[in-house]
Amino acid sequence: MKLTTASLTFNSSGTPTSQQFDDVYFSNDNGLAESKYVFFDHNLLNDRWFSHKESSFVIAETGFGTGLNFLLTWQLFRELTQNCAAETPLQRLYFISTEKFPISLPQLQLALQQWPELSELSEQLLVQYPIATPGCHRLVFDQGKVVLDLWLGDIIHTLPELQTYQEGLVDAWYLDGFAPSKNPDMWQDSLFQNMARLSKPGCTFATFTAAGIVKRGLRENGFIVKKTRGFGRKRDMLMGHFAPEETRNAAEEPAAQLPWQRPLPGPWQRLKGHHAIQSVAVIGGGIAGANLAVALQSRGFDTTIYCKDTELAMGASGNHQGGFYPSLNADYSLQSQFYCHAFDFAHRYYTGLAAQGFEFGHDWCGVFFPAFSEEVAKRQSKLINNGIWPESLIHSVTQEQAQSITGLHMPYNGLYVPQGGWIHPKELVQALWQNAASMGARLQVNHQLKQAALSADGWRLHWHNDAHSHADCVIYAAGFESKNMPELAGIPFTTTRGQVEHLAQSERAPSPNAVICHKGYYTPFYQNLQAMGATFDKTSCAPFTSDEDTRQNYQMIQSALSRCDWIDRLPESVQQRAAIRLSLPDHKPIMGAVPDLFSQKQQYQALYKALPLAQYPTPKDRQNLYVLTGLGSHGLGTSPLLAEALACQISGEPLPMNQELLASVSPNRFLIRDLIRRRN
Repeated sequence: MKLTTASLTFNSSGTPTSQQFDDVYFSNDNGLAESKYVFFDHNLLNDRWFSHKESSFVIAETGFGTGLNFLLTWQLFRELTQNCAAETPLQRLYFISTEKFPISLPQLQLALQQWPELSELSEQLLVQYPIATPGCHRLVFDQGKVVLDLWLGDIIHTLPELQTYQEGLVDAWYLDGFAPSKNPDMWQDSLFQNMARLSKPGCTFATFTAAGIVKRGLRENGFIVKKTRGFGRKRDMLMGHFAPEETRNAAEEPAAQLPWQRPLPGPWQRLKGHHAIQSVAVIGGGIAGANLAVALQSRGFDTTIYCKDTELAMGASGNHQGGFYPSLNADYSLQSQFYCHAFDFAHRYYTGLAAQGFEFGHDWCGVFFPAFSEEVAKRQSKLINNGIWPESLIHSVTQEQAQSITGLHMPYNGLYVPQGGWIHPKELVQALWQNAASMGARLQVNHQLKQAALSADGWRLHWHNDAHSHADCVIYAAGFESKNMPELAGIPFTTTRGQVEHLAQSERAPSPNAVICHKGYYTPFYQNLQAMGATFDKTSCAPFTSDEDTRQNYQMIQSALSRCDWIDRLPESVQQRAAIRLSLPDHKPIMGAVPDLFSQKQQYQALYKALPLAQYPTPKDRQNLYVLTGLGSHGLGTSPLLAEALACQISGEPLPMNQELLASVSPNRFLIRDLIRRRN
């Protein structure tokens, strides 16, 4: 699944040219003017943005290339929202783009130098430009007002993976990419069918080409097509809009036979709630709850965090330091895909949080994984030799390189994640909360949930301190306490007690320059302490500390790194901290609408027959009740993407994960698997 990067040259006009397609990325005459004329003007965006009635607008593009269309659209959207903010409800632009052959960062930097008028935006794009792995990469700009979803991979595969809603997703299409004569693999029926599947009624399109295959493909899938004057020396181009009812009447075909009919949702898909949501109660004061508060409040929801403790991050999110890195396998499994994309998003997200002035202890110092046994060495060798992961994400290092990276005697080869590092979880939660509070979110401490009851006007929440409150929507993000929520009964949670040691700094103490991960982890010093751990005890649900666990933590690192000359000089553990991690049997979290498992079991008794999806009903969920939990020991890396996805699901906005990944974290996935295997 490794991507092939674009092979570029620059012609005599300085225009980037694809060697794969023998075609230019934009006009030799004036690429910027061409972009505005073809895509912005002929999608009528200036007038449509001004009169738009919703808070977000979605553009989808079929070929990211150098990002010129995105940068220009961003600039024009920024101007509109700055000048007309009080006159339109439009607050957020989503720009969904696909790219089969991503341009390397150095070549992209060179290509964008042609447009000095876009230099400020170009620099921001270059800073966030993602690691080249297949799937969706969400980049957030202007404090969330502009969102770029860059889907890397063949569009024939990526477009079907976009999740949509009953009313559609896309407001306008930039039908770009290399000419049909140069790139016939893209201009296929599946492209036009998926455009129709994703389009809202009235969705517009514009394209530089007037080729017959494009006109026919669009018309056959519900689009009204108009030919108009092209840019510069191009005589013609196409524009139009999605009008399936008009096209169907003209074709005189029954609706069931039309290729643009939007399919019914599968049993794992989630549509936005039909009940209006204004207020949201987030139950849980840890890393999941804090990320949710930011994602929800930034979308205009009236958000309140309810924390059972006297302050935030008193549970598993309260450690002094936590390692920050992706959990990758040698194959491109769903689990590896999820952790890779979650890590990549979290790295950009936390970097942006710090850039906004919300301070928290962290250091992207890298993470080193020593090959401390023959088994580990074989596993690492397989991961590298399979060639799935880009070197910028993870690569092998020699003993000499390992010693240079860690700053310590390190007689082990290993793997290195250069963008990894460590984070102070509690300070991060506080920083996230400060961000959410600056947008209007509220916090209620000493609120432990006693009962949640659905009434005619929403959820009534009863607390152990005898307080009562109300919310349109409730999200359970309470960590290990989620397993005690009655509405989550039937989800197979597992709990693990873990203990971490906080070691005191001294002159003789070995302090690595990077995080060292063996069976546990060992961090650099921060505020005169460093973290070492952690134990995994599945026999207890009580967060007590013990001398035995301290002994196990020392023994674990001393056994793994026995050849290091500093291993007998480890500092003294001056503080122990234990917490309970909540996870699921397949080692992935749960995120989404809380299912009515009893009803769904009845709905999908015939799921094992693998009937067409249209023959299964829409899954019954609990009204306006959602969950984000089961993060295990990877909450730092996974909670930002999951919180973003859940906030988008609730608000009906584009989701930053493909359908397969969404299914893999769905709260009803275990029921679905059991029904397919006829275990229920």
